[in-house]
Amino acid sequence: MILYIRFFSRRFQSTILDLGSQMKRLNDNQQYRETIILYKDQIKKQKKQSTSLIINQVLKACIELDDIKCGKDIHKNLSSYMLKNQFIENNLIRLYMKCGDYEKSKQIFLNSKNKTTPMFNNILNGLVDNNQCNEALNLFKNNNIPTNEYTFSILFKICSQINDRYSLQFGKEAFNQMPKNYHNSIVVITSALHMFTKCGDIYKAEQLFNEIKKKNLIVYGAMMNGYLENNMEQRAIDLYLQIEKPNEIILNIFFNACAQLKTKNALNLAKNVFDELVIKSNDLLYSVLNMFIKCDDLENAQILFDRMKRDIIAYGSMMKFYNIKNQPLKTLELYEKLKEENFKPDKIILNLFFNACAQLKTKNALNLPKNVFDQLIIKSNDLLYSVLNMFIKCDDLKNAEILFDRIDRDIIAYGSMMKFYNIKNQPLKTLELYQKLKDENLKPTPQLITSLDAIMRVQTKMNQTANISALLSEYQQKLSKTLDYHHPSLVHIITMTASLLESSEPVEAIRLYDQVFEISQKSKQSNYSLTLKLHRKLAELNRKIGNLIEALDHAFQALKIQQQFSLEQGNRLLEADDLHTIGSIYLEMKLFIDALQYLIKSLTIYQAVYASDHPSIQAVLINIAQAANQTF
Repeated sequence: MILYIRFFSRRFQSTILDLGSQMKRLNDNQQYRETIILYKDQIKKQKKQSTSLIINQVLKACIELDDIKCGKDIHKNLSSYMLKNQFIENNLIRLYMKCGDYEKSKQIFLNSKNKTTPMFNNILNGLVDNNQCNEALNLFKNNNIPTNEYTFSILFKICSQINDRYSLQFGKEAFNQMPKNYHNSIVVITSALHMFTKCGDIYKAEQLFNEIKKKNLIVYGAMMNGYLENNMEQRAIDLYLQIEKPNEIILNIFFNACAQLKTKNALNLAKNVFDELVIKSNDLLYSVLNMFIKCDDLENAQILFDRMKRDIIAYGSMMKFYNIKNQPLKTLELYEKLKEENFKPDKIILNLFFNACAQLKTKNALNLPKNVFDQLIIKSNDLLYSVLNMFIKCDDLKNAEILFDRIDRDIIAYGSMMKFYNIKNQPLKTLELYQKLKDENLKPTPQLITSLDAIMRVQTKMNQTANISALLSEYQQKLSKTLDYHHPSLVHIITMTASLLESSEPVEAIRLYDQVFEISQKSKQSNYSLTLKLHRKLAELNRKIGNLIEALDHAFQALKIQQQFSLEQGNRLLEADDLHTIGSIYLEMKLFIDALQYLIKSLTIYQAVYASDHPSIQAVLINIAQAANQTF
């Protein structure tokens, strides 16, 4: 009896082991579905006992097939003993990472009492795949688990994807402290190379590249991509020419480099490479089409487009190109053609179609897009904005107003309609729209500034300049909640307001320009162009209100800055203008000898450039005569 039991037990164990081995063979042959079927038949239906080998093999199959439900069912029924198996823990981490449940994966990892390096690598890689790079970096920093070369390759990938100064610096330090023997791993060095190109350290990347004795196409691709990311297209092309048998990925990078370089030589080289290719996949054809478009080669783009197996993306690229080339009728032809080929126009295609109709700018051109628009079932806000823009460009105020009242309006829509009302000389309508948007939470955007500009110009036309400063104060208050004091948008708004007040309220304009001057002085980045303009404007306005000492001071400041940049003829003329201004102010102050000194200097520069009858020369000569008459 005892012998029988022992024989049966050995046979049972042998059957179970055979089942595990059989499942492994299926997985090795990528027959993952058969692995799961075998598991369900032998274990679930026939109630046979599982082993860690069987569980690991079926979990691997679930991961490969994305059969997350099956994997979760298996996990739910595992014994506490099985849950402690480090290989099963590792596969469960991979399973939950695959379905995006990285919190569950992290929980399994943190609860594990048998943390291993492969397990740690899988958790890091899974976090990267789920766009949780910052969390992965923090996990690496707090890690006390032994690492291997693969861990470092993942770390460099993490730092590259975060791509900020702190993470890249951490990656560089980690590279310097990494065991020297890891430098022999092409996987690690390629990952590090990519990181160094991300932080702009091309010298270090090239050094690593040159250290690799047996370079494969992945290494070449990483280096070429690094050159492209750092706007060094010619180096990417030069590197391509060193490769004997480039694959499709390398060719795509090469064509992209030629597209970015946009030179005639690069385009000709790319054409020659393309013509010599035996196999031309559609992916390559798209890269070459993109190159022709970026290089503004319409003729070759059309030829290639007609040859290739087109999809909705290719149609969109060509339609956009025709719009850029101001050939809207060609865009409309392609729109009809893609419908004939049974492609359903998506949002991008429809936007391009409506933009083409807007380029025609005729009311007759509106009939077709109106019919297309009316037939649309789903009308997204992006499409509605394109159609609104079309109505505005085609001068169709009635339909623009109808559509504006229907859409989910934001500051862009308000800005577009306010500008349209200004063009149509309907300032009261512009003010009416302003009252509607006034109480809404407006985010600082260029469109907001456009809206403000429209309102202020309307109020200037209506002789309501007293309201402009109040309006500026209101907008500044709103923008200051989200913008820095030195933000260009705030500077633009104040400068724009001051320019509108120059004629009617010069004192208020001076106050605003002084405010801009104060902001620019406190800014960390010097803006000499703005400072120069402000000094000239303040000199002009102070002179206008009779404040000649202030005017003279600003004129001298402008001259001082201008003389630092008077290298070209245009700048010398600006220097002459500043000298003329100083001389004119001295003339008004009745300091005639000082006036003559600066007026003569300005005349000398003008005469070297202009003919004797030029208005600038004539104006200086009149001032010189006035000063001379009072002096001698």
